[in-house]
Amino acid sequence: MYKALLSSIRVSRSTNLRSIYHLTRVKDVAAGVHSEGDKIQVKGWVKSVRKMKDNVFLDVNDGTCGHNLQLVVSKPQLQDTAYGSSVNVTGTLGRTPKNQLELKVDSLQEHGACPLAEGYPFYPKKSYPPDYIRNHLHLRPQVSSMGSTLRVRHQATKCFNDYLDREGFIQIHTPIITSNDCEGAGEAFQVRPANDGLLKQMTKKGVPHD
Repeated sequence: MYKALLSSIRVSRSTNLRSIYHLTRVKDVAAGVHSEGDKIQVKGWVKSVRKMKDNVFLDVNDGTCGHNLQLVVSKPQLQDTAYGSSVNVTGTLGRTPKNQLELKVDSLQEHGACPLAEGYPFYPKKSYPPDYIRNHLHLRPQVSSMGSTLRVRHQATKCFNDYLDREGFIQIHTPIITSNDCEGAGEAFQVRPANDGLLKQMTKKGVPHD
């Protein structure tokens, strides 16, 4: 029964991954997985817009890395797409004059616009202090520096987990003891070792026992 359960989980997981990863990640383009002439589909957020005489250049990031992918879009294709818009684009990879990969867009679909005029807290080409970013936790992954921090944190956690797994450790989720009260009817209580000797060893100067 246990093996059957694992088998069903593996099948379900592989099916989901196939449905997700038919998209091309900006990370893979930056790493050289794709080459000039490849037809790809990318989803992401517009980080900058540069309008020229005939074409418009968009920088798009999907959160998989710190690099942006430059899109070359004709003005009729652009519609109202601006900074912060979430887009789905398909096209053919080409080379810039500096020999970097860019995507020459065949089709562009905008899934959602960015409400800059309605108080969106992060504007293009501006940096913000950490205290300001913390006031908008649900949007902070959109800030480039915070996105990089989250990716580094992910890799560090993954390395520790992989090492401990190879060494035979099992991860469990233990209860967290905290003085934070998340419910109105909650009440904090004191937790201390039953052994007074252990309590003395744990004691730090200037830190109360409770």
